[in-house]
Amino acid sequence: MKLDTTALIKTSWETFKAHKKLLLKVGAIMFYIQAVSFILDKIKGSYKTSPLISNAIPFLDISLMVIGVFLSLGLIRVSLNLIRNGSASLDDLFSEGAAFWPVILASILMYIGIILGLFLLIVPGLILAIGWMFSQYLIVDENLSPMEAIKRSWNITNGFKWSLFGIGIVIGILVVISMIPVGLGLLVTIPLSSLVMTYAYESLRSHYEQTLKEGIVSNSSLQDGETSPIV
Repeated sequence: MKLDTTALIKTSWETFKAHKKLLLKVGAIMFYIQAVSFILDKIKGSYKTSPLISNAIPFLDISLMVIGVFLSLGLIRVSLNLIRNGSASLDDLFSEGAAFWPVILASILMYIGIILGLFLLIVPGLILAIGWMFSQYLIVDENLSPMEAIKRSWNITNGFKWSLFGIGIVIGILVVISMIPVGLGLLVTIPLSSLVMTYAYESLRSHYEQTLKEGIVSNSSLQDGETSPIV
């Protein structure tokens, strides 16, 4: 199997156009959170900020971070429902509260591993980040524990890490371009990027499950010679 970046983006764009009314609303909500966070950063850098505002900013920062994580999980659910069922609702964006703490724990574990990898060399840290990138998806999609999600994410990305790296680069470029001049393009690129990554996740998950059925994948023999950092 091959991950075709062009095909993923094209398919995601078609899905976006078919559900643009919903996805523009989702993009607007996500954009609003990012815009508020950006404004707070600007306020923090102002010498004219009053003590009251200065004291409130850390609380607001934490609140926005929590909301951002919560909505990002909901965006995964929206994308999964659109791809699998051909339909989703705005309520799906607010439906993944149960996944919040498992995702936070998984993020802490991944952060520690990635930082250790970066201390060794940049490449190991990068490989770990890519290999674990679908942990959130697996917690939302399959209700896995943090450790189970990290392990499974590593397995389904086996042999595809550099392809995923390339997809990430393309998405990053699209997001940066969409931020010019005032970031309104994020209304499109936020949900579009989620669709691209969800289509990639679906392809890899299906491929991994199929190879398991055929007896191709084993924990002791990985496609690209990688050794899982998790036993």
